[in-house]
Amino acid sequence: MKKIIITLLLLSSITACTVEDQSVEINDPNSLIDDVDCVIDPDNPPAVIGSTWARTSFIIATELDGNGDGIFTNDLDIETTCSADLLTFGTNFKAGNPTYHTVSMEVNDDGNGNLSQGIGCLIGDGLFPNYSQEGNIVSFCYSGELAFTATLSDDEQTLTFNFTYEEMFFPNNTILKQDGTVETLQGNVTIVYTRQ
Repeated sequence: MKKIIITLLLLSSITACTVEDQSVEINDPNSLIDDVDCVIDPDNPPAVIGSTWARTSFIIATELDGNGDGIFTNDLDIETTCSADLLTFGTNFKAGNPTYHTVSMEVNDDGNGNLSQGIGCLIGDGLFPNYSQEGNIVSFCYSGELAFTATLSDDEQTLTFNFTYEEMFFPNNTILKQDGTVETLQGNVTIVYTRQ
């Protein structure tokens, strides 16, 4: 009798684990999401669904001359060859190549006291977040967690992302200012994408 009871207990615990594991795998992803920003509503599709966007500006707080032409601007898309992949919004509510493309900046010395601005391109995260839209806010979520948002313009032709310094850069990025002094980069980042 003990063997039967122990066997039944073991079988019920194994079955309970299996049912629980399967229910998580086949569950609607939205049922695992508590944050309203991450909920996908297929009956109310986002205005961006099925669209493709190109990055048109990457604005930082401090002007620099990254391409060595003597002109200082705060738009990294002008000052560097770091490009961004197109941003796509799939009909499966997944975004391709979101805007997390990190950049590093350093001031270089040629050994003779001649300083120049260096800008390095780093690989983006390569993940495909879910996206949803509420009003003009497009939300990007990884594993049910809100990662970042973008604001869609009224004419639905531009998407504007605002990131803190910590979200976009590694620590200790240096900028060569127009007066020849060096400072540590600080401030937020604004990135704009335009519908293609």
